[in-house]
Amino acid sequence: MYDILIVGGGPAGLSAALYASRAGMKTLLFERMMTGGQLATIERIENYPAAAPISGTELAGRFMEDATRFGTEFKFEDVLSIEIADAVKTVNTAFGQYEGKTLILATGSEPKHLSLPNEDLLHGRGVSYCATCDGAFFRGKNVCVVGQSAHAIEEAIFLTAHAAAVSMICPYAAPDVAAHGIKTYANTRVTELLETDGVLSAIQITGPADAVETLPMDGLFVAMGYTPANRLLHAFTLTNTGHLHTDMDMLTEKPGVFAAGDIREKTLRQIVTAASDGAIAAVSAIRYIKKNKNNQENGE
Repeated sequence: MYDILIVGGGPAGLSAALYASRAGMKTLLFERMMTGGQLATIERIENYPAAAPISGTELAGRFMEDATRFGTEFKFEDVLSIEIADAVKTVNTAFGQYEGKTLILATGSEPKHLSLPNEDLLHGRGVSYCATCDGAFFRGKNVCVVGQSAHAIEEAIFLTAHAAAVSMICPYAAPDVAAHGIKTYANTRVTELLETDGVLSAIQITGPADAVETLPMDGLFVAMGYTPANRLLHAFTLTNTGHLHTDMDMLTEKPGVFAAGDIREKTLRQIVTAASDGAIAAVSAIRYIKKNKNNQENGE
C-alpha cells in the first residue's frame, strides 16, 4: 500500500512527487510516455525562476532527478482506469493494480487532433503533434504546421532549421512569417490525409470559396491547441471545458483525491503554477493521511 499515488509525470506530478517523497511518504508516480509531459516538448524556457533559459527536456530531467533522490518510484505504464473508495484508491494498468491511501491527478492536457480519417494511423508516420520532439526526423523534407497561434508559429520557425520547406495551414488569418521563408495558406483547413504504404505522402486542403488543392507533404505537425486529458475521470463532475474542480488545497469532490496542473480549472496554466499546484496537492495529501491516522488511533 502506497501513501500517495500520482497519475501524470509533468511538472505538477513531479513537484507533487518531490514534496511527498521528501516528507517520507511512500510515493508512486505513473507516466505513460516520458516524464515532463508538455514541458518536454518546449525548446526553450525563459520564464521559470532561477533555471531559465533552459530546454523543457532538461528541466523535466531535473524535476525527475529531485523526486528520485528522495525515493519516488516510477512506473512507465499507461493507466487504464482508477477506482476510488473511502480508504483505498486504486490505479489499474495493463501490468498491475496499485493501491494507495491518497491519489493526485496530474494528467495535464493533450494536443487537439484534426479528427480526420487516417490521422491515428499516420501518427508517427508523418503526422506529429510536437515539432521539438520529431522535427529532426524531417531533415530535408517538405512539412507543414496546422494552426496559427503563437505556439504554431514557434513550431513552424523551429522546423525551418530542419526541413527543406515549411508551410502553415491557417484556419483564419495567416501570420506574417515570410521573413522565415514559411509559406502560409489563410482561411484554409486540412480535409484529408493521403498515404502511400502507410506513410503520409500528401494532404488535401480546402481554402477560400471551397477551393480544393492537394499538396505533396512528408510531415504534418498539428498545433491546434490542447484539451484536458480527462479520459480517466468518469467519476468526477467536470467543468464545461472538461477540467476538474478543486478547492484551494487542490482537493477534488472525492475525499483523498487531489488534482494539480493543467487538468484543474484555473486561470493561468504555466510551468511555475503547475509546480505550485503539485506542491500544494502533496502537502494536502500528507495532511489528509495524518488526519485519518489520528482519527483511527482515537477510535473516531
